[in-house]
Amino acid sequence: MASYGYDGGGFLQGSQSNTQSPGGGKAKAESTLRPVTIKQAMEAHFPHSDASAYIQDVEVAHVSFCAIVREIARHDSNVLFRMEDGTGTVEARKWRESNDGETEGLDPETGVQERDWVRVVGKINNFNSKRYVNASRITKITDFNQINYHYLDAMRVTLEYDRGSSGGNYMAIDHTNGGASNVVKPSDQHKNLPPKQAKIMSYLESQELPEAGMHLEDIAHSCAMTLEDVTDATNQLIAAGELFTTSDDNYVRPTN
Repeated sequence: MASYGYDGGGFLQGSQSNTQSPGGGKAKAESTLRPVTIKQAMEAHFPHSDASAYIQDVEVAHVSFCAIVREIARHDSNVLFRMEDGTGTVEARKWRESNDGETEGLDPETGVQERDWVRVVGKINNFNSKRYVNASRITKITDFNQINYHYLDAMRVTLEYDRGSSGGNYMAIDHTNGGASNVVKPSDQHKNLPPKQAKIMSYLESQELPEAGMHLEDIAHSCAMTLEDVTDATNQLIAAGELFTTSDDNYVRPTN
């Protein structure tokens, strides 16, 4: 595997343990999707057996990461993927959810194979002190700029929790509740749009987007919105000519 130049595979030495959230104490982020490296996921802290994962003392409900598939084991009820990203290795399990054996969340046309790069969205689980990921979605990567974008985004989030907000438009730290929350304020340019649409447009136009645009799940994470709300709002913005899709229906860019 190639080295991505991160210290110990986790960006900052010691950044994954005993780190207080910017406001002090443990922070919750139950509705967010956090971009991580596999090393960060595997070093997540579980206060007790039934607890959610914590990274940098912030509760993490769902994570996303990019990795190369090294082994696939297909079973009657699930498919087990062993994968790595240059910082660590992980097992990701995708459960079969339909009667015909097709695994929901895997593209049947471009089905993931060994040595494919993929984007994984899922939940970190802990069983007998072993970390693994219950994957809700595994998507084959065809534009490798997505990998670079993901690592930069994971680094940005890690640094912001370690050092506090840089004061930019992307993320603001909320010190009032001891946690971190994404704050995107709609600009006056979009004051005639519904609030959620205006928030998305203001955020996208404040970023230097790659050619592929931005994934809907990353927009949801950055704007502190649910994926369902983002999907609905972006569909309306596409219909209005404000956004367009790029490599697939999950990536959008502003038309301006």
